Amino acid sequence: MTTFISLAVSDTMFPEGTFRKRSVTAKAARDFLKSNSVVSAANPTHASTFDALNRKFGIDLPVPDKAPQISLVSGDQVLVFQARLPRLAEGEVHSQETVDSAVFNFSLWMID
Repeated sequence: MTTFISLAVSDTMFPEGTFRKRSVTAKAARDFLKSNSVVSAANPTHASTFDALNRKFGIDLPVPDKAPQISLVSGDQVLVFQARLPRLAEGEVHSQETVDSAVFNFSLWMID
């Protein structure tokens, strides 16, 4: 079983079969990260979103060197951090005001 972190999910990640999804709080996501070894399934071009998660919630996620291609299998999990932030040019950083007012959703997807 592998636990991935991601900023989104894609249909191409999922195998045929069933999965379960449950919403979690920012605190639960932070606690989950402390107690699980994770593999990043996020795109490195979203570094500004990783930065915003760290600044707003103290969630420091690893930014991969290149975009991975993930194919989930039974028993895998994906902790998804979804942020509603304006798009930035690569290398730009969100203002603290934008980070403070941004809406974040957290969910855990489990592959059966």
